[in-house]
Amino acid sequence: MHSRFMTIAGAFALSILSMSLASAQEKQDKHVMLDKLQGSWILDSMEIGGEKRQGEELPARFQGMKQTIKDDKMIVSRVDGMQFECRIVVRGEAEPYELDIIQEDREGKKKTLKCIFKIVDQAFVLAEGKDERPTSFETSPDVRTKVSTFTLKP
Repeated sequence: MHSRFMTIAGAFALSILSMSLASAQEKQDKHVMLDKLQGSWILDSMEIGGEKRQGEELPARFQGMKQTIKDDKMIVSRVDGMQFECRIVVRGEAEPYELDIIQEDREGKKKTLKCIFKIVDQAFVLAEGKDERPTSFETSPDVRTKVSTFTLKP
């Protein structure tokens, strides 16, 4: 009886240890991805409904738009003077990584934009869904996903 109790207790302890290690690894993975996002990112292109716009083809208010990420904060600045700050949370362990952008509206209500992202070379590719988290970086006229590509400012 004592030996059976020790076996069960040992298995339970091993189970808790492996869950703790998995949780620690997931936190480390998220921290590494958050570290890779740090800096100022300039909007390079935007694709909506299967139509990609880049450079001077972008709407004027988006040309030169910058997202600066420091720790878990993102400051979005547009050339028309509009600027806002939000909090970001990295989720997921593999590409596409999940990113929640959390901001407060004028009434103080929190709104969460559920996105996916990847980093390719020096580019930050962000897919935003209108109502739910996108599952890919593809856009088409019947899919309400916006894919923005940002370049890291040196």
